[in-house]
Amino acid sequence: MKIVATTKMPGKIQATTVREWRWGHFFTITALLFAIYLLFFHRLAERDLWSSHEARAAMDAQMMLTEGAWGLPRLYDGRLELQKPPLYYWLVAALAWLRGGVVDAWAVRLPAAGAAMLCVCFLGIGLGIGCKRPAAGLIAAAVLATALHFTWLARIGRIDMPLTLSVTVALGGFHLARGRPAGTRRLLLLAAYLAAATAVLLKGPIGLVLPVAVMSGCLMLELGLPQPQRWRAWIAVLSELGVWWGAPLVAALTLPWFVWANRVTGGEFYRIFLWHHNIERGLGGSHLRTNPWWFYLPQFVGDFLPWSLLFPLAVWWSYRRGSWRTDAEARFGLVWFVGVMLVLSCSRFKRADYLLPAYPGAAMFLGCIGQHWLSALAPKQRRRAVAGFAGLVGIMVGIWLVRVEWQLPARESYRDYRAFAMR
Repeated sequence: MKIVATTKMPGKIQATTVREWRWGHFFTITALLFAIYLLFFHRLAERDLWSSHEARAAMDAQMMLTEGAWGLPRLYDGRLELQKPPLYYWLVAALAWLRGGVVDAWAVRLPAAGAAMLCVCFLGIGLGIGCKRPAAGLIAAAVLATALHFTWLARIGRIDMPLTLSVTVALGGFHLARGRPAGTRRLLLLAAYLAAATAVLLKGPIGLVLPVAVMSGCLMLELGLPQPQRWRAWIAVLSELGVWWGAPLVAALTLPWFVWANRVTGGEFYRIFLWHHNIERGLGGSHLRTNPWWFYLPQFVGDFLPWSLLFPLAVWWSYRRGSWRTDAEARFGLVWFVGVMLVLSCSRFKRADYLLPAYPGAAMFLGCIGQHWLSALAPKQRRRAVAGFAGLVGIMVGIWLVRVEWQLPARESYRDYRAFAMR
């Protein structure tokens, strides 16, 4: 009989190691939460409303509170708000009502800042706990929170950040639901479909097009094109994803308001919102300047700094190591990023802010590849790499702290439109 010698860690050493591990995770999570506060919430309402988007949100919300115009928001001059669905303005008005009915910069920007925080936390928890990859989740959360344009849009009262959260929850719910027990799967799918309905009420059809495009790309990579010989496999997967009850649920939660708004406005809502702001602008038929198909490629490089510089290296490394085939989360994140970019690139009218829903996919991909890369290093090299990553995250937080404390207040006096508005 062969005797195999085993070694067991002494009780005191083992207890010390467990305590160190727990304290290390506690310190990391605490530091990340403090960084999120500095990045998204610190001095959020110190500057007045700057952009037209913030001004429109404030006027729409104030008219809801003072005139009761909750169904169709109105501007101060009485014009109906027909550019966007009303969910963001409902959020601003609800926050202002909770704070005594005052619509200020805090009420206008808090939905965006809160959505950014939830997006970062959902990505970190979804990867860290849902997929049992804490290192990948932590890296992805830190990358997303400190990406240059993501941080800036978290501090502006625009619809794009809540839309990004809705798309993130929808896609994350679909991905996490695959292969789960029936009860857990239904809860995740319910959250995904509710998030899809929220996206539609925030920005219209594009809120549904983006998650559908990404999931379609993932399923085509897994099952191939939906040809007759593959119909059974496609039907089985669509049933697993609850499409037969999820799609009617999204329609039931969104279509009534759109039909009602169009009827009340005598068809003006569809003409202005659906035709002009979606179809006509997408095809380049409006008076707005169009952009080439490759617009989002250099835009992503600048807006996702400093992490966009690592993205090509991560793609090359994952291809060389075969992570594209073996890592489901890395593949999903890359398809997420590419799918959103391709859909938005098909539109003739492009804006840098529109690419925001692609950022969580890019961060998820970098988090997964970063975990693989760290595991391939020797312990001493791994500690250095972690220290370097933490240092870069700290530098980004410091840069934003300088901007929020000194640069933005210095520009406030040049952006004060109150005197002009009172003339």
